[in-house]
Amino acid sequence: MQTKQLSCLKQLGTNQLGDILQCLELPEIIRFQLTCQDLFHKLKNKNSIWLSILQSWMQDENHSVVIHQNEYIPQILRLNSAQFNKMCKYQSQVYEILMSIHQLTSQCLHSDSHLMIEGIESSTQDYDQSIMKTVQRHKNDYFWSSEGSKNESDQEYLIYKIASRDQSESALITSIVMKVFQANFQFNDPLYPPKQIQIEIGNELEKYHYKSKIFQVIQNTQDEQKFSLYPDLVCGQYIKITLFGKPQIQRMNGQRYIAIGYVGLIGQNLRFIQQANITNLLASEELQIKERESDQNEELKTCEKCINLQEQQNFDSLKF
Repeated sequence: MQTKQLSCLKQLGTNQLGDILQCLELPEIIRFQLTCQDLFHKLKNKNSIWLSILQSWMQDENHSVVIHQNEYIPQILRLNSAQFNKMCKYQSQVYEILMSIHQLTSQCLHSDSHLMIEGIESSTQDYDQSIMKTVQRHKNDYFWSSEGSKNESDQEYLIYKIASRDQSESALITSIVMKVFQANFQFNDPLYPPKQIQIEIGNELEKYHYKSKIFQVIQNTQDEQKFSLYPDLVCGQYIKITLFGKPQIQRMNGQRYIAIGYVGLIGQNLRFIQQANITNLLASEELQIKERESDQNEELKTCEKCINLQEQQNFDSLKF
C-alpha cells in the first residue's frame, strides 16, 4: 500500500502544495493532511492525485489516522485556514517549522506548569465567591460560585486574561485545566460541576476567533480535569469558558449552582518563543469561525420577521 502511495508522490507536478508536501516524510504527510478541511478545498481543483491519496486517510477530526494494519498515529496538529495559508508561503522551510511546532506543543502537553492568568468577568457571582478565587491552584477553600437558579439547563461563563505587568500578552494555549469545588461544609460533601464546557479564545474581550468543541465534565471528582485543544494551534489573550448545565441542587434552598475551585491554562507565552516565523504562524487568526448557534438564531430572526410581516399584512387587509 505504501509503495503505491510513494509512487503517486513521484507523479506530483510543480504546484506549490506539492512542493510543500514533498518536503515531508510519508508519516508526516499523513499527519499534515489533518491540518483542516481547508486542505481539501485547495486540492479539489488543483491536484486529483493528492486528493485521492489524502481522502483515503481522512478520518473524523477527533480520531487518529490509520497508517497501516492496526497501527495508529495521533494527529500532531491542525491549522486554521489563516495558519495554513501562511504555512504554504514558507516553501522549503515547512519541514523545519512543522517539527519545531511539534516539539513546542509536545513540551506543553507534558508540562505541569500553568500560565499566569487573571479573572476578568463572570456571568454571575454568589456573595464574595468571585472569579478571582479560581486562579490559586492549591487554595482548596477558594472558589467561584454562580448565583442559584431553578433551571438545570442554565448556563454560566468565566472569562480570563493572560496576566502581564507591562503590555498585552498572548500565548499558545494547548489545554485548559479545571477543578470543580466540593463543599465539605455541606451535608454529603456535594460537588457543583457543570455538565459540559466550551472554550473560546480571542485577542479582544468578547471577540473570539476560536471556539472549541463541547467537552463533557466528569461529575463525581474533585481532581483537576484537563481539556485539550490539541491538535488545534490556538493563540490569544482572552479565554472564555462557557459552563453548560447545573446538575447539583443545594439542599438548603433548593437552588442549582456551579462552583469552580481552580482554572489553569497550559501553553507557552509567545514572547518566549524565539523563532519569529513560528510566532507569526501561531498568531494567525481565523477571520471567521463557524457559529452554528448564531446561524440558527439568524434563521429564527428571519422567520420571526416573515411571520410579523405576514401578520401585519393580514391586519392591514382587515382594515380595508
